[in-house]
Amino acid sequence: RKQTAPYRTDKKEAPPCGGDDLFEKLRAARLKLAKARQEPAFKIFSDAALHELVRVQPQTVVEALRCKGIGPAKLAYLPVMLAEIAEWRENNISE
Repeated sequence: RKQTAPYRTDKKEAPPCGGDDLFEKLRAARLKLAKARQEPAFKIFSDAALHELVRVQPQTVVEALRCKGIGPAKLAYLPVMLAEIAEWRENNISE
């Protein structure tokens, strides 16, 4: 029997805070990075890594590197993603 990835469930769950909205924003940023580098988008970040960024919403590179699926090879892309998360948080989360 094929095992499923740990981030998937059979049940429909509510997305984390910012779920779909932030995920789509990060997907668009990933696509822009991929086109600029002429690489497939999945090589920039996997969907699972984007979901993890949405769940954690890191504010620093150190926090982002603690996310599952994000390691030193992704350092070059993190400033763009962190800026997208920060902008989203500024517009959607009242503190």
